[in-house]
Amino acid sequence: MASMRYGTSYSQNYGLYFIGTYETSLGLEDFEWSQEKDEQGRDKSGPVFGSKQFVKCATEEEWRRAMEVVKAKLPYNPETIVQG
Repeated sequence: MASMRYGTSYSQNYGLYFIGTYETSLGLEDFEWSQEKDEQGRDKSGPVFGSKQFVKCATEEEWRRAMEVVKAKLPYNPETIVQG
């Protein structure tokens, strides 16, 4: 993630998509999250522990919608990449 402003992954164990950043926010504060719950009644979507920097998405479709917002808020700019 050193040259990217955000990262994303899919967890097969949880069946969830994750998006994270080192910036102060992903820009998803007003995003409409799924109301889906897991078998223990926990949200399958939304901020992880209230974080603005790390979120989970219940479905690929929700992840794609969230990524549209993140890409607009944190655009990729190759000129900002620091060469080591």
